[in-house]
Amino acid sequence: MGLRATLYQIAKEQYRETGQGKSYVDGIDESVTPLSLDRSWGCISYLITQDENASFLNTGRQCENVCEHCEAHSPEAVSELATYLDECESSTIMQRYDSHTLRHLGVYEADYPKIDISNYLVQFTDFVRSAKNVGNGILVVIC
Repeated sequence: MGLRATLYQIAKEQYRETGQGKSYVDGIDESVTPLSLDRSWGCISYLITQDENASFLNTGRQCENVCEHCEAHSPEAVSELATYLDECESSTIMQRYDSHTLRHLGVYEADYPKIDISNYLVQFTDFVRSAKNVGNGILVVIC
């Protein structure tokens, strides 16, 4: 079974405090429903970046004293990603989907149909845009 990713929006002030001993849950914007990308996060990362070693957000801060992989991303990084996603439609990104290539690179082993990945990508894009619109960062928890 693969690792699952959940994304949360965090306020700018809480992003600044990550890495200073504060619990990452202190900064979660509870008015926004978290986004579960389940096991599709690696595939989405690859489709956006076209690099099996990259992540859709490369400028995060690792949160300390948590058992999960937990990384906070600044509102500025989220804004840049949202701008990129606005310039490149989801349908264009999905044209990069090739299950054979994804499996060969070890990026994505799950058995989700292409339509499920497309739906996750749309949800992800909406989540990133929503965070940008209110000036929030994003917290990614992978476990």
